[in-house]
Amino acid sequence: MKRLIWLAIFLLSVLLSYGQISMQSSNAGFSLQAEYGYGMWKSEDFGVDREGGQSMGVRLGYGFSENWEAVAAFGSTRIKPDDFDFMPFRLNQVDLGAKYTFGSTLNPVRFHLAGYFSHISSKQEVFYDIFEPSLWKLSGAAGTVALGAKYHIALPVAISLDAAMTMGSYRQNYLDGFEMDPIDYQGYRITLGVIVYFNQL
Repeated sequence: MKRLIWLAIFLLSVLLSYGQISMQSSNAGFSLQAEYGYGMWKSEDFGVDREGGQSMGVRLGYGFSENWEAVAAFGSTRIKPDDFDFMPFRLNQVDLGAKYTFGSTLNPVRFHLAGYFSHISSKQEVFYDIFEPSLWKLSGAAGTVALGAKYHIALPVAISLDAAMTMGSYRQNYLDGFEMDPIDYQGYRITLGVIVYFNQL
């Protein structure tokens, strides 16, 4: 009887240790991501062809399972325009959506696909008159699709590589307070990030 008890204890300890060793990644619970990279935009209506600059952002996620996750994000890209009449400005974007992470917790490397509803906005100062600048105020709705991969360097921490494309329009388009016609918007971002999973701390 004692041998059976000791054998059961031994087998249980082996199973528990195997579970700890085999779990190489996580996606459930709350997570926080900080990212940095490069972003750009283009707009035929605005006469812009691929202006870009440094991009940074943060993402808050909640994994309902090891695959499905709700995500809220904010990103900002600093643009230095090719047109010297325009001053440097920022493209801001707020995303709400869902992300699906492929694979299981047995894999330290996992790929993901995401879709978001996005709000885009920008304030751009332009010198049509050299003595007095004009101000464009732009905002609107868009949709964003993103894909990427992450690698868990340790169970609570992962590094990620993400690429995203946003398409929509600035329907609220004002120049010095006067309403103008909507303009099209296309945005692209590629970022490298660090993610912390709080359920593994």
